[in-house]
Amino acid sequence: MFFYFTINILLLITLTLTFESISILIVGMMGMLLVTYVVNKTNLKFEIVLSIIYLIAIIMMLVAYCGYDYQYGAPYFSGGSDDLAFEEMSTYVMDEGYLMPYKYAQDPKLRYHNSKGFLWIISWIMRVVESFGGYHTIAFRVLNINFLIALGVLTTSYFKENYGFSDHKNLIVLIVSILFPNAIYISVHVFRDTLIIFLLFSVFYIWDRLLQKENISFVSGLKTFFITGLIAYISYWIRNQSLVFIIAIILVSIFLKKHRLNIRNFGMYMLLLLVALIIADLFNVFDLIVAFNERYTIHKLELSDGLSNEIFKIPLFPFGFVVRFAYGLVSPIPVPIIKTPKMLTDIKLFFDVLVSFGTVMQIFLLPYLVKNILRIDKVFILFITFMLGIVVTTFTFRHFIMLYPFMWILIFREFFSTNENDRKLIFMATALSICFAAIIYILIK
Repeated sequence: MFFYFTINILLLITLTLTFESISILIVGMMGMLLVTYVVNKTNLKFEIVLSIIYLIAIIMMLVAYCGYDYQYGAPYFSGGSDDLAFEEMSTYVMDEGYLMPYKYAQDPKLRYHNSKGFLWIISWIMRVVESFGGYHTIAFRVLNINFLIALGVLTTSYFKENYGFSDHKNLIVLIVSILFPNAIYISVHVFRDTLIIFLLFSVFYIWDRLLQKENISFVSGLKTFFITGLIAYISYWIRNQSLVFIIAIILVSIFLKKHRLNIRNFGMYMLLLLVALIIADLFNVFDLIVAFNERYTIHKLELSDGLSNEIFKIPLFPFGFVVRFAYGLVSPIPVPIIKTPKMLTDIKLFFDVLVSFGTVMQIFLLPYLVKNILRIDKVFILFITFMLGIVVTTFTFRHFIMLYPFMWILIFREFFSTNENDRKLIFMATALSICFAAIIYILIK
C-alpha cells in the first residue's frame, strides 16, 4: 500500500497546512491505517484507483465545507444541523470529563441523547488532538471518508471472494460502492450513519469468513466473538437499534451460510421466522415500530407534499409498508435533476442534483436487484431486513446508506452475469418505464 500511503499523506499534509490544524493529519492517519488494515491483497492498479477515489472524496468534502461556509456562514449542513450539534455536545462531554458513555446518564443534558456513543468517539478524538492545537471539523470528515472507503473495500472483498469475477469488475464494485453520490454526500459530514454501516457490515464480513471455513478453530471463533462483542457495544451506544441488525446478521449468516433459500429448507426458515415474530410480539416490538413510525410520519408529512405526502398518509399496515418499500427503492426521488443548470448557484441544490443522478443510476440498475428473487440467499434477506427497518421507521435519506453494501453486491452479481444483449433490452425497458413514471409523477404533483 506504499502508493496509497504516499498519496494519502500528501493530501493530509496539504489539508493540515491549508486549515492550520494538525488534528487533520493525526485523525486522517488513523483513518488511513483502518483502510490499510481491511485491505487483504493489493496491487499498483488497485492502489491507484483507491487513491483517485480518496482524492475525489476529499474534493467533495471541501466543496461541501466551503459551500456551506460561503452560503450559510458556517461549514455545516444547512448552516448547522445534527453535524454541528454532535460537535458541540462532544465538546461539552470533553469539558465535563466524561470518559465513557454510560456516565452520561448522570447529566440532564446528555441523559436522553440518542447517540451517546457518537459523542463518546468524537470527544475522545478531541482529547487526543487537544495537545496539538485542538480539533478541527475537517478532521472527522476525513475520518468519515475513510470509514466509507473501508466499507467499500470490505464490500468488494466479499464480492471478489464469493463470486469470482475479474479484477476489472471488482474495481467497478469498489468505485460505485464508495463514490455513489448519496453515500459520498452523507460521508462528507459529521454524521454517524457511515460509521454505523461500516461496523454492521464488518460483522457480516467476519462471520462470513468464519463460517466459510471447513474446520473452525477455537482461536478464530473466539476472535470473531470478541470483535462482534466490541462492535455490538460501540454500535449500541451510537444507535441502539443496531443491535437488532447485528443479531439478524449473525442468525442469517449461520442458517444460510452455504446455501440459498429453497423448497427443501423453506419450511424450516418459515418456522424460525414465525418464532421470531412471536418473540417480537411478546416484547411489544411491533408496538414500538408503530410508535416510532407515527412520530417520523408526522415529521415527514410536515416536510413533504405531492406523491411523497400521499404515500406517507397510507397506514403502515397492511399495505403502507409495501408502498414505502417500493418508494424507498427509488429514493431520494430525483426531481432536483430538472434544476441541473442552476446547481452551481446553491450548495444544497448542487448536492441534491448530484444525489439525483445517483438515484437515476440506481433506478436503471433496479431490474438486476429484482432478479435476485430467483436466488434468495443471506445477502438478499439482509437487504430486505435493512430496507424494512428503514421504510417502516425513519425513512431518512441518511439511513439509506445502510442498504448500499448489500444492494451493490446483489445488483452487480446479476449485472455481470447478464449477457450484453439482455442488458440492452433491460436498459431500454427501464428507460421507457422511467419516462412513463415521470409523466405520472408530474400529473400527480
